[in-house]
Amino acid sequence: MKTNIIAITDLEHSSPRIPNLLCHLDSKRYNKYIIGANYDNFLSKDDLPSGMENEVRIITFKRNINLFKSIKAKVSQTKFENKHNRSTYLLLKRIFLKLLLNLLIPDQYVYTIFRYRKLFEKNFSNSSNTVIISSSPYPSSHIAAYLIKRKYEKIIWISDFRDLWSLNHAYNLSRFRLNIDRLIEKKIISKTDLITTVSEPWVEKMKILHNKKTELIRNGYSEIEFTKYTNSIIPNNKKINILYVGSLYFDFQDIDMLFDSIDNPSLAKIEIHFIGNFSSELQEQIETKNLQNHIKQLGRFSRLESIQMQSNYDYLLFFDFKNDDGVLLLKFYEYLYANKPIICIGSNTSTEHKKILRDLNRSFILENKNQIKHFFKNEIHSQEIIVDKNKTTEYSYRNQSQKLDKVLQNLIK
Repeated sequence: MKTNIIAITDLEHSSPRIPNLLCHLDSKRYNKYIIGANYDNFLSKDDLPSGMENEVRIITFKRNINLFKSIKAKVSQTKFENKHNRSTYLLLKRIFLKLLLNLLIPDQYVYTIFRYRKLFEKNFSNSSNTVIISSSPYPSSHIAAYLIKRKYEKIIWISDFRDLWSLNHAYNLSRFRLNIDRLIEKKIISKTDLITTVSEPWVEKMKILHNKKTELIRNGYSEIEFTKYTNSIIPNNKKINILYVGSLYFDFQDIDMLFDSIDNPSLAKIEIHFIGNFSSELQEQIETKNLQNHIKQLGRFSRLESIQMQSNYDYLLFFDFKNDDGVLLLKFYEYLYANKPIICIGSNTSTEHKKILRDLNRSFILENKNQIKHFFKNEIHSQEIIVDKNKTTEYSYRNQSQKLDKVLQNLIK
């Protein structure tokens, strides 16, 4: 008899992790489902694994409110050309986020918790041999899974933490609010059969907090065919071209360290391109240092376009995290898939990012200003890294899905 694997999660946030992990599981062994909010306005077919429609059945409900998404969409369309307006925006953004994050318990989607359970009961209440997987980043999915598990005790429940909950590195919450989240988290996760998360330091953190068996299932990269995609950005072949992809986190990454170490002479034959949502903080740094001729924001591209662009650049730029060794950004795996040398900047010497890069021997790790200055003045023009593509496959979603399969088989037995 096949086992039902049902992910309780929103693809808007848990993609590409959950779709890829489920898609690569053996369909002869598992029936695979996802229950979550409708994702039509947030993901395209190309954002999901090839052939997923034949592998995984997706059951959705309509979410009527998406506060953060609406605000982000409006802000991303505004480039704040005026410096005063930009500074005002940055201040208001910090105040707004601080207030809002402390008020929303546990997160902005708490009002949809019962929608997951309703769809589960409509489709699977009479099913046996069932495993549910709730997946963060938003903990509402874990609360929904808790309600299902409490009613249907024979179901096996895996709580998957792509991002942590009360231990989350990115949320600057008050101590009072953190204590509330920790109490809720410990109550909810006490019912789970297994915890999975994405890095070794986070495995240890979750073991300590919950005293539960915790397994490492990393994120990974998707294997993609590029033949039908075209790229409108062609790097200048007379210069050394460096690409940064995605969001920037000025509070958690050593971005200032780069700008404190470079100037126009050191970038004479170099161009650094940033793609993703327009960053007011980044533009402030570029203009303050008068680096507009060498550092440019190119705007947003689709995920597939950005992955393809990475293979066209000489180097990929990466900022490591300062305050949490266990953070492993999704774009990090896309960088690995591009098989290009990576410039990793960050003062934290013991992160998971750096451990993997050292193992793969494909990066320039720069941990202070002197190293950055020396690299851009000397090494970038002469050093060459030969990438071992065979070692990259360890970090594919296909490989991580095989690890999930072993975890599932042990639980089912």
